[in-house]
Amino acid sequence: MNLSPRSRRWLIIAAVCLVLFTLVGFFVLPPIIKDQAEKRLTAELGRTVTIGKVRVNPYALSLTLENFDIREKDGRSSFLGWNRLYVNFDALSSLTGDWVLGEIELEGFHVGVTIHPDGSFNFSDLLAKFTPPPGTPAGAAAKPARPIRVSSLKVTSARVDFADGSRKRPFTSVLGPLTFNLTEFRSVGSRGAPYHFEASTESGEKLAWTGTLSADPLSSAGEFSLEHILLPKYAPYYADFTQTDLVAGELT
Repeated sequence: MNLSPRSRRWLIIAAVCLVLFTLVGFFVLPPIIKDQAEKRLTAELGRTVTIGKVRVNPYALSLTLENFDIREKDGRSSFLGWNRLYVNFDALSSLTGDWVLGEIELEGFHVGVTIHPDGSFNFSDLLAKFTPPPGTPAGAAAKPARPIRVSSLKVTSARVDFADGSRKRPFTSVLGPLTFNLTEFRSVGSRGAPYHFEASTESGEKLAWTGTLSADPLSSAGEFSLEHILLPKYAPYYADFTQTDLVAGELT
């Protein structure tokens, strides 16, 4: 096939642009995003934030953050993090009026919630930083944001560590592994999006919740079930109000 000089020139330009687009997307952007995110989040939160790896796929318009971690205030342990977060932006569907996230996958999420003996939380510093002081006048009404639609959200292998040192008898529990699935969720409107939540605790208790979730107004409807709830485990919360001592018990 014979091409005119002008056609060959445009073909070369297109090829160079494609190569640059590929190199920038796959190799240049990830380290920049990682470096800037770590620096800015650390400065904003007042806690050390690290990211193991950032992956960008310019063709799929996706971003993956691996081994994300926010440390406790003293830096000795992890407060919140995950193994892998994948977000895919659906540019074509976003032309219809909503910002559309095709897929969000969160693997290995974990968070530690601690209530200290004085009643404060291990994240009280973050609450103070982002909660406006009482009496602060509300700002002018902002222009409504463009709605966001999430086609699919999947959370797997999540874990919540809870410790309450404010009780006479300290209480600890672990909720996990935890899974959560949500489809066709929209940030506005009362139409419910189907979801399913399932989790167990370190003592074999099981929780399940299946139904729909809507954002405007924020509400949920569905079926909630509890199995093998061990009542004596929660004695630190009811012991002060009753003389009954449950040496064994299970709520199904």
